[in-house]
Parts: sequence; structure tokens; C-alpha cells
Amino acid sequence: MFDSDIDPARAPEAWDPAELRWSDDDCDPALPEPRRGLILRPWRAQDLDRFVALLDDPEVWKYLPENYPDPLDKPMAAELIALSNAAGHHVVRAVVLDGLPVGQVRLSFRPGDNQRRRAEIGYWLGRPHWGQRLAGDMVTRFSAQCFAMIPGLEQQFARIHKANTPSRRVLERGGFRFEGPCADHEQFDILVRDRSPVS
Repeated sequence: MFDSDIDPARAPEAWDPAELRWSDDDCDPALPEPRRGLILRPWRAQDLDRFVALLDDPEVWKYLPENYPDPLDKPMAAELIALSNAAGHHVVRAVVLDGLPVGQVRLSFRPGDNQRRRAEIGYWLGRPHWGQRLAGDMVTRFSAQCFAMIPGLEQQFARIHKANTPSRRVLERGGFRFEGPCADHEQFDILVRDRSPVS
């Protein structure tokens, strides 16, 4: 469960990893404050039209590691939404601004990875919302929540296309550092963020 999985009308709560539940204590001050009106929540079936409108765009796919399924039709989009909420090897959240989905964040583990010490973070943002500094807000918040909720998670990594300078800056501002070129995709670099040591 993430901060956006709770009723936004409730007082802020903090995730207690020992109890595996939300506590009534103050939120962890290390977690960045979310932008007003920005929440992360699971995709819903009623988001289908919005999902297609945002993601059926070759410019959004231009720097993603996956190929653009041209076109992204509604049956495929409905399947992606269902998979995002069903698979146990990842956590996927719609990024919602003022009640309207604008993009997605995802943390994924390799299938069969029971240690869950390293995971890939990925994200996309619909083109109408580029240039508004939303990517930094959503990635920083989601990354911090993942570390807070998964105690064994030691490192997050992201595959970034070498030509995608804005996305690289988003990650670097969020505490990620260059690790090296991606072994599987020569056009991509790997940036990593380690769990901050407890002081």
C-alpha cells in the first residue's frame, strides 16, 4: 500500500514496515512532500479512455525500452491495466493530478527474485504534461515510498536512453547516479539509487 492507496481525506499516515500497515504517526520527514493535487494510485478500469489517450503516442514511447504497439487499442490497454494490478513481481501506480491520470510509475523485480534487493524503476508521462516538472515529483515520491515500504530493497535502477537528457536530469535530481551502459540495450545507460543509510 502506498500513500495514495488511503483515503486522501484522512490525516497523513506513515507506513510501518515492522507492522506492515499504516500507522497514525507523523509521516517520515525523509519522504518528499507531494505536489498539491498529485497522488499515486492503482489504475482503474474506468481510466481506460484516459490511459489510451496518454499512451497511444509514439513520442511517449520514443525513449522507452519497450516497442510501441502501434496502435495501442482499447483491448490491449484494458489488458495492461489488469496486468498492472495483478502481477506480484511489480508495483504500478497511475500518477493522478487533480483527479486526472497523467502518467505512470512502476517498480519491478525480476520474476522469481525472492530476495527483492534490487528493482527497476520506470515511468512515463503523457505528452500534454511534459515540461511541468511533474516527472521529478512523481519519481522522487514513488522511489522514496518503495524504499520505505520494502525493507529489503537495497537499490533501485533505471534504464535511460542516452538521448533522453530531461529524464536523466529527473533521476539525477532524485538521487540516482550513473552506473554504466546497459548490457542488454546499447542505447541505454543504467542509473542507480541506493537506500540511504539510517542515521
